[in-house]
Amino acid sequence: MFDATSKFVIAITRASRQSVFPPLVALLALTACSDKDFGGAAGLSPLTVEGISVAANLQREQPRWRLDVESQQFGGDPSFPDPGIPVVDDVPLGYRTSVSLGEQSWLQAELYSRRENARVSDFLSVVADPDNPDGRVIRLSSIDHTDGVLLRSKDPLPKNYRISFRIGHIDFGGKPPLNGYSDGEERGSPWMDIRARNHNGVYWAAIMDTAPQPNNNIWSHHHRKFFIDTWNYPGRMFGVTIAGVLGKSRTDPNTGKSFVAHDGTDWNDYSVTPGLFYVPERWYRVIVERRRGDFRFSVNGELKDVGYATVEGQLNAEEKCLYHYNRSASELDESCLVGDSLQIGDKTILIWPSGSAYADYFMLGDPHINFYEGSVLVDDLRLDAI
Repeated sequence: MFDATSKFVIAITRASRQSVFPPLVALLALTACSDKDFGGAAGLSPLTVEGISVAANLQREQPRWRLDVESQQFGGDPSFPDPGIPVVDDVPLGYRTSVSLGEQSWLQAELYSRRENARVSDFLSVVADPDNPDGRVIRLSSIDHTDGVLLRSKDPLPKNYRISFRIGHIDFGGKPPLNGYSDGEERGSPWMDIRARNHNGVYWAAIMDTAPQPNNNIWSHHHRKFFIDTWNYPGRMFGVTIAGVLGKSRTDPNTGKSFVAHDGTDWNDYSVTPGLFYVPERWYRVIVERRRGDFRFSVNGELKDVGYATVEGQLNAEEKCLYHYNRSASELDESCLVGDSLQIGDKTILIWPSGSAYADYFMLGDPHINFYEGSVLVDDLRLDAI
């Protein structure tokens, strides 16, 4: 658990850990976390980081925890030792592993594959920064659209927090005809039996209501609260969606609830059209904060048709009834509840029950094990309790 003064950093110059994948069957589950006191300081301050808005002391502070990645690499890891065991209901045989990163393992990489010979280094590698050959950054890779790779906070986030990082050189589609896929025949089976190549992308950041692991895309749609992502599909390539999930909106069994999305200037309810467009070969500085009742974000970098810019915004979670915003039962405004449910097999699951509570977890990467194929670079990842 993070306390109110914790500062964690992943300063990428090298990184590490051996591990193997036990078997997995990915199931959709909507689970309420227990009511917990996450602690935290109460004061408000501007959403700032050096290079964005105004120069702050954030980057000048000596972080208490840092990941030393120069002395170790992700290479040398074993392949899968066992073929795994069959699973039911036509769910494909798969394997997953977790890789701890950072002092006290505050950060965790979650990996998934259906390949028996997969290695950790297929998903995580340390490479030269394309913009600075002397620097080192982490590359997250999904070789197949059935792979999954993400970075997440190991524990629930503090009551008030700031997450900042660089993300860039995004290579998750965007160009026809294959949109980043290997042969174009991939499908989203068995959960969504449609052509996968029409959907490629990556999460730049997401605040989830459950500790995330790679899973089918339906699972992700039902567990996100706030997110920044890229979803490349025909007619909407290189877009950036910044959105909060509307808790009062209708729940679609496949796509979850609707969004309130930022178009670069203001918020628009029920919008799925991106107002921002990234340049694949560029870096972006991203900040996501939660202070009291607000989610705040900042994205800085070169935007297509705009040039170098900083886009910022904030949402009051309770006022907008953002999905599963409440981290304690006492925080919940029950007027946000609409009583909708999902039918999963022979079970009926209430989407947002009275008295429920949902912790915040941070995530970035490719969480989908039936869509998305490509790679992305990440650097300077930091979490502060504020």
